[in-house]
Amino acid sequence: MYNSKIGSQLTKSINHVVIQNGNDSTDRIGTHSEAYDHIKRQLLNIVSLLPVFEAQCTSDEKRVEKDVLLTVEEAANFIKVSKPTIYELINSGDLPCLEFGQRKQKRIWKSDLLNLGNKKNQN
Repeated sequence: MYNSKIGSQLTKSINHVVIQNGNDSTDRIGTHSEAYDHIKRQLLNIVSLLPVFEAQCTSDEKRVEKDVLLTVEEAANFIKVSKPTIYELINSGDLPCLEFGQRKQKRIWKSDLLNLGNKKNQN
């Protein structure tokens, strides 16, 4: 997930703009010009936080668009090993996986298989 501190800063700034832009904005801020300047500052604050917020999204959220989830069998075929070898890699913590459903069906990101090869080459 994203960094909750950045997310709460964004939410606070957005809420502040919405509240200040409500019916009582002139009571709290003063003239329309002051209200405009205040809202503009808050919006600039929001805009400045967006790149930080986006950068802190998990890689899983970003990789959904580019990466492919494979079954254990597909993963084994892809790197030319047996299914038990894939399970050994998962159980040892060398290969991350996602588990789905009541039967805990495992899925592996294709990029994790490629990274696994890179790790072995470095050792």
